[in-house]
Amino acid sequence: PYILETSAGNQQAIYIFSEPLTPAEAKPLAEALTNAIGCDYGTKDVCHVWRIPGTLNWPNKKKVVAGRSAIPQLVRVSREWAIDVIQPSDLDERVKQFSRRSPEPVQADHAHRSVTQSDVAELFSNCRAGLRKLIAAPAYDGEDRSETAASVIWQLMSAGYADQQIVAVIEAHPGGIGARYAEGKDLPADVTRIRRDWTAKRSAATQTHGIWDPWEKAGVPDFPLDVLPSGIQPFVQTQSAVLGCDPSALAMAALVNFSAALDHRFGLKLMRNGDWWASPRLWVLLLGDPSRKKTPLINAATRELERHQNRLRDEYEAAFKRHLEADGDPKDGPAKPARFVVNDTTTEMLGEILSRHDRGILVKRDEFSGWIGSMERYGAKGGSDRAFWLQAFDGGTFMVDRVSRGEIRIRNLSVSLMGGIQPAKLAEMHGLTSDGLLQRFIPVIMGPSRFPQDVPVNEPFRDYERITRTLINAPAAKMRCADDALDVMDDLRRHLFDVEQVSEGLAEGFQAFIGKLPGLAGSLALVLHMATNPRDGGVRPVSRSTAMAVQRIVRDFILPHALEFYRTAETLTDGDRIQKVASYILTSGASRLLVSDLTRNVAQFRGLGMKEVNDRLSPLVAGGWLTPNDPGPITRSWTVNPAVFSQLKKRAEEEDRRKQALADLLNGPRRGR
Repeated sequence: PYILETSAGNQQAIYIFSEPLTPAEAKPLAEALTNAIGCDYGTKDVCHVWRIPGTLNWPNKKKVVAGRSAIPQLVRVSREWAIDVIQPSDLDERVKQFSRRSPEPVQADHAHRSVTQSDVAELFSNCRAGLRKLIAAPAYDGEDRSETAASVIWQLMSAGYADQQIVAVIEAHPGGIGARYAEGKDLPADVTRIRRDWTAKRSAATQTHGIWDPWEKAGVPDFPLDVLPSGIQPFVQTQSAVLGCDPSALAMAALVNFSAALDHRFGLKLMRNGDWWASPRLWVLLLGDPSRKKTPLINAATRELERHQNRLRDEYEAAFKRHLEADGDPKDGPAKPARFVVNDTTTEMLGEILSRHDRGILVKRDEFSGWIGSMERYGAKGGSDRAFWLQAFDGGTFMVDRVSRGEIRIRNLSVSLMGGIQPAKLAEMHGLTSDGLLQRFIPVIMGPSRFPQDVPVNEPFRDYERITRTLINAPAAKMRCADDALDVMDDLRRHLFDVEQVSEGLAEGFQAFIGKLPGLAGSLALVLHMATNPRDGGVRPVSRSTAMAVQRIVRDFILPHALEFYRTAETLTDGDRIQKVASYILTSGASRLLVSDLTRNVAQFRGLGMKEVNDRLSPLVAGGWLTPNDPGPITRSWTVNPAVFSQLKKRAEEEDRRKQALADLLNGPRRGR
C-alpha cells in the first residue's frame, strides 16, 4: 500500500481500490481489516479525512497529556504508491474470516432476542419527548453530531436499553442521529465504548458519593458574592441587610436588572466557529413563601431602571403637550419612548410596546404560577401565548395578529423575566415541570428572611444605579471571548454535558433545564462582563476571570438550586412517594425486588401498569439503589444494591421503628408503606 508517516512511529496505509465503493460497501472490509491487523479504530471510519503529505500534524490536548510532544510533526510519504490497485473482492477474500458481519454472541448482561420493527417503534415511543427529538431530528448548523450521538446513547443506557436495542433505535432513524452512522461510522463500537464509560461512572458515583438518601433535605449554597464587580457587591450586602432579605436572591435580581438595562441586540459569540450567540436575556424565578420579601428586593434591584423609564415618559408627555399647544396634529406628535419594565400585561399589548423599539424589555411579576399555568389552560389562546413567550426567550422577529387592528411585526421579540413563586403554588403546577417553558427560568431557592439592620446604603445604591444608567446608554455590540475565556466556557459546557447524561430520573424537568444551561451561561457571561466594564465592555473581549466567575455561579450556585427546585416540585406534587418505596426496600431487606412485591406492599403501586411502575422507580435506579434485571425500559424485577443496606443502616432502623410504632398505635399489622 501507499504509506504515510503521520507522526513518529505512526503510519497510515492507503489501499487504492480498482473501483469506487459506497460507505456501506466499504465498511465491512474496513472492519475486517482492522480486526485482522489490530490497527487504529479510525480504519473503520470509512469517511475519514486522511493526512496530506507536507502538512503539519498538530497533537490535540489528549495526546499531549498522554506524553506526545506539543510540537507539530511533518506528514511525509513513507512508501510511494506503486501504481497498483486492489480488487475489493480480493481483499474481502483475504480478510473475511475476521469480519463481524455474522452475528456475535451477546454478553449475558444485555442478552435478548432480535429487535423487530415493532420493538423499535415501541422502544422509540417509550423515550422522553426531548430524547425522541434528539434521535429523529436532522442536524442543525454548527451542531457537534459526535456529542449529540454520545448524549443519545448515554440517555438510552440510563433508560435501561440494551446495546442491541440502542443500535436498532438509532439505525431506524437515518434522517436523524442515524445519519452519522449511515455513511460508515461504527455504531456498535461507539455503543460498546460508551457502555464502558457509563458503567464505570455509575460504579464510581456510588463508591465516591455513596447511596442517595431520599430523606435527606439538600441545603442550597449561597451566591458567591465575591465574583460580583466592586460596584455591585456592596449594594447586595447593604441592601439585603436593610430589607432583611436573602442576599443570593438580591444578587440574581441585580443581574436581571443589568440584563434589562442592556440593549438585547448585544451578542456574545460562544464558540470560535459556528454561529452560536448569547444575548443578555435572563429569566429568573425566586421560590419562597410570601415572608421571604420577594417583591421588595425585586423593586430595589430595578428602582433605577423604572426611574429612568419614568423620566423618559415625563419628557415625552411634556413634548407632546407642547406639540398640541402649538396646534400640531396628534398623529404627528413625538414618538413614544422606549419601555424598560412592564408588570402584568397581555401578549398583544407587550407586542405593541416591543414593536416600537428593538432593545428588549423586562417583565416583572409577583407570582408566576398563574402565568405559566395559563399556557396550558386556555386552549388556542394559551397556545399562541406560549409561542410568543418561547420566542421571547430566543429573541428575533415575531408577528402578532390582532383581531381589531391587524398584525404587527416585532423585529426583536426579546424579554427578560423576573418574579416569584410560592412553594404551594408550585404544587398546583403538576405536569408543567417538564413542559419546556419552566426550564427556561433560573430557579433560586430563597433563604429565610432576616431581621432588618439599619446600615448605611446611600453610597452603594448610588454606585449600583450609576452602573445601571451606564448600561442603559451602552451601544449594542457583537462581542467575543478571549481564547483563555473560551477554554473555561468549553470546560463548563463539558461539565454540564456530563451532568446531563447522569441526571435522568433525579427529578422531573431537571435534565431538560441542564440542556438550557450552556446558553444561559453565555448570557451570564455577557451581563457580568458589561457590569464589570460598563463604559467600554462592548469593545473588549470577555476575560478569563469573567468566564471563571460564570463557571462558579453555574456550578456552585445554579446547579444545586435547580436540583432542589425540581426535587421540591416533585415532592410537593407526588408527596413522599420515593421515600415510601425506599422505606419498603430498606425494611424488607430483600436483595431482589419484583413488581408484585410493590403492588402488594406499597399502596401507591396498586393498579399501576408496568410502565408507570418503572417510571416511579426510575429515581431509585438513577440513585444507585436498583439495577434492572431485564433489558429495555420496561423491567419486571430489580436487583437491590447491597450498599443500600450497609450505607443506610441507621435510616433502615429508624423506618423499622416508625412502622412498628404505627402498627402498635393502630392495633393492626405492619404495612410496607
